[in-house]
Amino acid sequence: MTQVIALEYSQSQLRTTRRDSLNSFSIRTTRRALVCTLSRNTEPRFFPNRTNRSVFFPSVSLILQYALRLSPTQEARAAAEQKAMYWPKDAPILGVHFRAGDACLEDEITLGRRCDDFDTYMDKVDEVASKYNISHIYLATDSDEVIETLHKYSNYTFHFIASVGRGGLRNKIPIDDLLHSGRVDGCKEASDALMDLHFLAQTDAFVGKFSSNIDRVAYNLMFARTRSYHPVVSLDNEWCFDFGVKSRENGVSKTNTELYFC
Repeated sequence: MTQVIALEYSQSQLRTTRRDSLNSFSIRTTRRALVCTLSRNTEPRFFPNRTNRSVFFPSVSLILQYALRLSPTQEARAAAEQKAMYWPKDAPILGVHFRAGDACLEDEITLGRRCDDFDTYMDKVDEVASKYNISHIYLATDSDEVIETLHKYSNYTFHFIASVGRGGLRNKIPIDDLLHSGRVDGCKEASDALMDLHFLAQTDAFVGKFSSNIDRVAYNLMFARTRSYHPVVSLDNEWCFDFGVKSRENGVSKTNTELYFC
């Protein structure tokens, strides 16, 4: 599978991106910031080469930011969760989305998604964290087992929402089926997803998979917050926005010539 890595920022750029909220699309960049350009000749490396999708990314980001703005009730929950997990005020934080559960039940041929273990993610976390001197991680995950193993990574401070639903039936049955049958609370699941999106959007760099809707939207919201691209590692494919359309070429190989769903 394709691995998309866009890390060409300096630490000073990362601090500037964290501090500034720009009011236009004039992205601050240097020659080394390969992912910080909207020029006609050079696209951010996480866009497909076959189409010029970079022109859509800012628009999609701002639309999603407006559509997913928190209600007063969700804002109150976000404030309480932020306090409960001791969110760092002045230190950079790396966002990580690790999805196990029903993601490991899905058809790779249809979705082009591989179920990687947490250590695979942490290898990339180490790469990003060392480059930008980051020691705080916001972890969004549906895996209760991973939460219990975080003590192994003692060089990082992990922040996560303790009340998010994890494990159980989610490891055995696709979440769509659980919702349809009423075996999980749809409103609670939606609120949990919004919380993870909200906090991932507040981070300064990201490690995940762009085969995930959550990851693509989270990165869009990161861009919308600062009007700039952030360091990102996608363990599988590039950003896309053709939801429900077989338009993604990343998973196509000699043995599988079908396009994957975005």
